[in-house]
Amino acid sequence: SDWIFNIITFFGSPIFWRVFSHLIGNTIAAVTVYLAYAFWFPALKTFCAGLTTVPHALTGGALGLLLVFRTNAAYDRFWEARKLWGALVNTVRDCARMAHVHLTGLER
Repeated sequence: SDWIFNIITFFGSPIFWRVFSHLIGNTIAAVTVYLAYAFWFPALKTFCAGLTTVPHALTGGALGLLLVFRTNAAYDRFWEARKLWGALVNTVRDCARMAHVHLTGLER
């Protein structure tokens, strides 16, 4: 039932209208490339038929590894910051606890 609601309210979404111009622009660009490939430059079909997909596969694998390493590095930085923040919070709590115990004669 949730997907039916999403379909009904799709065009009322403010996000849809924010990306609508980009959606139209990309659709026009894709249709233009397809028409150029299919109708306007028939020699392009024979040229593209001889191309292999190996460069794309190798590039995709290398890009995937790069993204994994960058994600791991970002997570390591986040975890290190989380540990430091936790240590800071514990130190402040310890200082407050010691101040509460050792300071006398003050209104509590």
